[in-house]
Amino acid sequence: MRNIWKIFKTDIRTLSKCFFASVVVVAIALLPSLYAWLNIYSNWDPYGPASTGRIKVAVASEDDGYEVLGLHLNIGELVLQGLETNDQMGWVFVDNAQTALDGVNAGDYYAALILPPEFTGDFVSILEG
Repeated sequence: MRNIWKIFKTDIRTLSKCFFASVVVVAIALLPSLYAWLNIYSNWDPYGPASTGRIKVAVASEDDGYEVLGLHLNIGELVLQGLETNDQMGWVFVDNAQTALDGVNAGDYYAALILPPEFTGDFVSILEG
């Protein structure tokens, strides 16, 4: 152990006499840390609202609703209301499916979420067997 400490002190003295060698040693010690820090920072929160909020997704509901037990139910409207309060994505509400698809094809929107006319009917079909 004594030899190791003696070699370490000798290396430090020699290194302190040569400026360029000191710069190289410091660079070798700091560059990997700097690389890791920048890499981690760039991927810190890829799915947070700050990252995904700029992605525009067109939303169109063509849901006709459905009559269940004498009550008119429209789950498509409930989905739209839920998405309006959601800031995780850049939801853009459009009038119809064709407008949404045209926007996707033109590159205005990243994707389109289209609720079909039978959405509520399919959803409540489990109540009718």
